[in-house]
Amino acid sequence: CGNGHIACAPCCIKIANKCPSCCLPIGYNRCRAMENVLESLKVSCVNNRYGCKEILNLSKKTDHENACIYVPCFCPSHGCDFIGTSAKVYAHFCEKHASSAEHISFNAVHPIYIEKDQRYIILQMRTEGILFIVNHASDRVGS
Repeated sequence: CGNGHIACAPCCIKIANKCPSCCLPIGYNRCRAMENVLESLKVSCVNNRYGCKEILNLSKKTDHENACIYVPCFCPSHGCDFIGTSAKVYAHFCEKHASSAEHISFNAVHPIYIEKDQRYIILQMRTEGILFIVNHASDRVGS
């Protein structure tokens, strides 16, 4: 309400949007006390099981998680269920599936051959520690 008293949405319905403390109508007023409580909350990054140690204010959680370097990546090799950071997936791929990739490097021309029934090809950049997955699809155009 206008006096700063607070009530959750289900309670507002039960009390017909009338403040039980002062009888003023309850609306969608800003409540600085609740904003301060929410701002003081600290949460860990959702990627903590993949190595992220960040403890964040609740208001910064989404921005951090959208840019977090520990976001899980999946091994691109068919049938493999390895999950880890991009660096760990690259190391895993080099150890377990290195023969499954075409090796390329920046600033060089590399012809790539994809079979008609092949769904994708994995390109591995050894010196930069990067994997690319090139999907192979064809669409009919015209009528």
